Amino acid sequence: MSGCRHAITLVTVFVAAINNVASLTLKKHEWDDSYGNKKYTHHKELVLGRSVLRTMWSAEHAHWGTITIGTPPQQFKVIFDTGSGNLILPSVQCDGKGCAGHTKYDNKTSSTSNKLPVRDKSGGTGAYISFGTGNVEGDYFSDKFCIAPTLCTTVAFVGSTRQSAFPFADTPFDGLLGLGLKDMSMGKQFNVVDELYSHGKLPFGTFAFHVVDETHSEITFGGFRPETVVSEVLWAKVVEERYWTVAVEDVTFNNEVIDVCKTGCQAALDTGTSILVGSFSMKSELEKRIKVEYDCSNFNELPMIGFKINGKVLNLGPEEYMDGDGYGCSLAFMAMDIPDSLLILGTPFLKRFVTIYDRTGPRVGFAVSKYGDTSTVDASKYMSDGTGAHAENVAPETEPTKTSAITSVRLGEFIQNHRMPELVHGASPEQKLVTVRLHRL
Repeated sequence: MSGCRHAITLVTVFVAAINNVASLTLKKHEWDDSYGNKKYTHHKELVLGRSVLRTMWSAEHAHWGTITIGTPPQQFKVIFDTGSGNLILPSVQCDGKGCAGHTKYDNKTSSTSNKLPVRDKSGGTGAYISFGTGNVEGDYFSDKFCIAPTLCTTVAFVGSTRQSAFPFADTPFDGLLGLGLKDMSMGKQFNVVDELYSHGKLPFGTFAFHVVDETHSEITFGGFRPETVVSEVLWAKVVEERYWTVAVEDVTFNNEVIDVCKTGCQAALDTGTSILVGSFSMKSELEKRIKVEYDCSNFNELPMIGFKINGKVLNLGPEEYMDGDGYGCSLAFMAMDIPDSLLILGTPFLKRFVTIYDRTGPRVGFAVSKYGDTSTVDASKYMSDGTGAHAENVAPETEPTKTSAITSVRLGEFIQNHRMPELVHGASPEQKLVTVRLHRL
């Protein structure tokens, strides 16, 4: 069953679906409350009144790397997540089961640490963050933050003082690094992307995500590496400055529209979600058209599923959108009680396309990934012309690869040794394109 070589079991898909979808939120609700003498601002992620925590540590699809906080640096394993907007780390004040086994931030040992009494948009002096099946309470800090030795700035973040035992006691990473847009963050200085850009550490205001193989992925800051793609870059403007969300004219089967986006759809690009997500009616329409044999015997006859974005159709083959192996074949697509116009494009989409996130637009670029055995001949199959589709030129004036010195940082081998890597080639930080190698659990 060669077509299902990237699959996970149905049981795993179910766990991922139920436990791991903070990025599917439509609106963040905030309110104030008091616990003793401390005022907290509550942040609850809601999906039409139904909140669920993503399984960010799903066995095949969690993308984590290391960062450091403080002076001297304290190192943490974090999820790099475009579907979140804040940095959250456990602090030494957290002694419950949810923080046990994790590296904890110690503000008292950092000469650059500041505890922030009031820093968020709602005026709260602390945070209570609810994910549905778990929650976190914490204090606000600011400190020196580094993704690589030359990619540093000062950011505000949440140092948790309590984390619920489920699910955090079982997570193999320490915290969460949100790479969403500013309206997802708690306030000024909390948005990591904006802080890097405003301090001149993010050339072009751009970073890119690339799934390398079955075990690794990478994020490149300051542009993208053209050797990771086998097509032109398609640019689309962001339609909502919370998630990295672009307009989708319709969904296609073998490049033919299936009319499931009556008035247009929106798709959020989310490195923290391991599957594709849409409404119940969207999934029902897909299942009507995809007749999947339980034993995968018709795998090679399954259609391409595509998304019409700014004049092109971005296609996925069954090797991306199907799950199986051991328990039978099924769609790697989760249905939730969300509007029919909303799609979440997680790992299945991100394996096929390198995604480039440009804060200056904001806009997102898409290029066919050099993943697996894809060649330049295959590129037109995965990125085809969308007949009759609306298109506009929203590309940046300068292609974000024209740096005077490109420097790549591979964290894979260094993470195992629990130390940050050294950069090679000596250009200034403003001229460097820094690539961070991420593990996939």
